[in-house]
This record gives sequence, structure tokens and C-alpha cells, in this order.
Amino acid sequence: MSLIFLFCSTTADTNQNSKDEIVVYGIYPTSGDLAQKGIEGKAAASLAIENLKKGYADIGSDRTYSLNSTDITSDPESALAAVKSLHESGVNLIIGTLSSAQLEAIKPYADANGVVIIATGSSATSLSIPDDNIFRLNPDDSSEEAALNSLLQKENIGYVVPLVREDSWSNFQGETILNRSMKSLDSDEVVRYNASAADYKEIASRLDSRVGSALDHDKNSVAVLAFTFDDIIPIMEEASSSAYPNLSLVQWIGTDGNTFGQTLLKYEKAANFADQRKFSGYTLTLVDLFSSKIPLQMKEKIGYEPDGYAFSAYEAADIAAQLLSMHGSQEAKQLREALGSVIEKYHGISGSMSINAAGDKTRASYGFFTLEKDSSGNYVWKNIGDWMKWADSAVPSVRSPDNVDAWYPVNSS
Repeated sequence: MSLIFLFCSTTADTNQNSKDEIVVYGIYPTSGDLAQKGIEGKAAASLAIENLKKGYADIGSDRTYSLNSTDITSDPESALAAVKSLHESGVNLIIGTLSSAQLEAIKPYADANGVVIIATGSSATSLSIPDDNIFRLNPDDSSEEAALNSLLQKENIGYVVPLVREDSWSNFQGETILNRSMKSLDSDEVVRYNASAADYKEIASRLDSRVGSALDHDKNSVAVLAFTFDDIIPIMEEASSSAYPNLSLVQWIGTDGNTFGQTLLKYEKAANFADQRKFSGYTLTLVDLFSSKIPLQMKEKIGYEPDGYAFSAYEAADIAAQLLSMHGSQEAKQLREALGSVIEKYHGISGSMSINAAGDKTRASYGFFTLEKDSSGNYVWKNIGDWMKWADSAVPSVRSPDNVDAWYPVNSS
């Protein structure tokens, strides 16, 4: 942090009065299926601003920072309305925790109106577009798909039945698995559903039928692969019924929209089903390569340590504050160019920052987790491995929780 403060103080005061307040604007979904990630992202951004304020106060500076956050729903149109409102009030730089569907809705307006978006939470490769106004401080789905395949190998899954929520992220990932899973599937074997008008009995019925057909092909290594958000909860509650016998015969695999989520742990019926089906999944994590107090601060702030998307949200607020300290609120082209320079020099809680030509973070680290009961009988997430890609061109590595210092190249066979 001392390096960050030095960097900011030696550049910012030439552009703004040292007593000016630097306001970072953010948007976060705090209701609906994205609520947990939105609340965590908002808390992380708030913590970043608090740490900046304290750092400047400790060196006797009058400079101060604040986070102006807007609560939105999980609906894409809610995110777009928030961006429009902020821009119309003169804001040209916005951070936020956003789904790919939300970012997809925002992108045309942001590009056309000179609004720079620094986002976390979105990973759809369809949004990896060079020279636009979107920067994502987490890796795209090319890394996610490789991490998922490593998890499938670890769990000895040879045949998957994808359960796919209809949006830009899930659709891409579902198609990727169809093309690259160990055994290819026909398109009619994918169970798709519209989350905004979900009939969970109908979803479970179709899923049970597809799993039954898969078991006819392979009785030993079939799994349901769920591309969902917190709507995995009502789906699992319905799937636990005896009306769907096949759904209790196979393992369930999660993705980063539903793995490590605290909400699932609170719903006993869904959590019991997840435990019985050895529900295991992956999510973005912060590999502790550097000594940092931030994870402990986050745990104290929200009551538990969140996944890596929250820590990316912390870095997004930190970077945005630095950018505004140096350049204020300028045109999108100037902000884009300056942002690239700030990111090149940035060293945050995940180490040095690097982005690719599309503005997406290149380093990717995912944790593998399974849901189980602890000694007190409470459901918790247990780490069962980690996956890391150090850069776009690097060979990914994995490690076991039993030996965190030993990384091994991923077996791609």
C-alpha cells in the first residue's frame, strides 16, 4: 500500500487540489440471483476506499476519497439504467460487479457515449473485444473452461448433462462444454431455461429425463453440470423430490456462478441435496502469493472470506481511485489510455496486474471446492484443489490442499 500511496501522491497533486475529494462511482446488484456477488463487490470496493483514505490520513494529507455506489437488481436493464443516469450526471468512469448479461446490455451505450467501465464478475469471451470501453479485472472464459476441464478430470467425470441458464455467460460456457467435454453431446441433451420465468418442476423433469438417457450410455461417470447463479437453490430443492429419481443417482458439478456461495449453505433442503450429490465446483480465488491484510479485513467486514471476484472488485476501486487522482473525469479515449498505464504499474493484492488486448486480466487462479458438514454440523465449503495460469501463454498448474507449495503442470490428455 505504501507504494500505491507514493505513486498517487507524486502524480495526483499536480492535477488536482490536494483537498479535493476523489469520488469513485460504482454499481452493484444487491437483489436477485447476483445479490451475494454484488454485496461482496460493494463491500470490497468500500474497503479499498477506506484503506486509501486511512493511508493518506496517516501521512498527513488532506486528500480524501469516497465511494458513491448505486444498488441495482440482477436484471441487465437495471444496470443499463444506472450507467445512463450516472453518465447524464457527468460521470465517465464507472466500476461495478456485473454479470456478462449486464455488461452486454451496457456495452453499446458505454462505447457510444464515452463511458469507461471497469468490471468484475463478467467472464464471457464474447465480450473480449479490443479497443472498446470495457475493462475486466478477472480472466475470461478461456481460462475458466480449462479450469473446469481439470475439475472434471479430478472428479472422474466422463459424461456431463449441462443445465444452462439462458444468458451470454452460460450459453457460451454450455457450448464450450458441448464441444470440448470428454464425450460430445447432442444439442438436445442440454437443458436450457429462462431464469426470469423459470418453472422448476418443468426444469427438473427435463433434467431427470436427460440424465436418465445419459445413464443408458455411461452408468459410472455421469454428472449434472450446472451453469447457474443462486437459482441453483430452488432447482436443487425441486430435484430432491422422489419424482425425479435419476437426479439422485449422479454427481452434481458447479461453476463460478454457484460455487462457494454463502446463500446455498443457508437453505437446508438444497444443501442436503448438494451434500448427498457430492456437489463440487470451481470459482475465482485469490492465491495467497503475497502477504496481505486485505483477506482478513474482508472477512471482518462481511463475516466470511469471499471468492476472488470480491478481491478483484477491491482492485477495481483502487485502480479507479488512482486514475481519477491523476486525470480527473476526462474523455473515454484519454481515460482508456491512462488506465492502461495505471494498470501496467499497479501491484495489488493479487500481485502485478496484466491485461490482454481485450482489456481482460491474464492471470487466472481458481479454487476447487466441495460442500460438506463441519464438526458442528454446519454446511461449509471445503477446498479440494487449486488451478493457476500465470499468464495467457503459460501452461496451467494445479496443486493439492495437502501440499500448497507444490504446483504441477496440468495434464491435458
